[in-house]
Amino acid sequence: ASFEVDAARGQLYLLANESYTPERQLYRVSMAGGPLTRLTPALPGTHEPVLSRGRTHAASLFTNDTTPPELMVIDLARPGTARQVTRSPQPAFAQQTWAGVGYVEFPSHVDG
Repeated sequence: ASFEVDAARGQLYLLANESYTPERQLYRVSMAGGPLTRLTPALPGTHEPVLSRGRTHAASLFTNDTTPPELMVIDLARPGTARQVTRSPQPAFAQQTWAGVGYVEFPSHVDG
């Protein structure tokens, strides 16, 4: 979806759906090549990250089908770890029964 280059450290930070098509997660990869490292926690949903100037942390708005947007701080030195900063919904939100959302993938008629 988007990327940012850290030329000083030879790293590329990218927002991608490598784990699952409807998701947007933050990853890092060496500009010399190699495997992707997922930086966001293993929570299904989407992130809108902003990297800190020193590339040590990222602030991210996280949401999914049953969670309103919440602010998380991601420690980029410890992939997969984040601290939730906000707790937006009122307690009654958690008591509400929400629809079970599912996704269906269809093969392309062009390339299967």
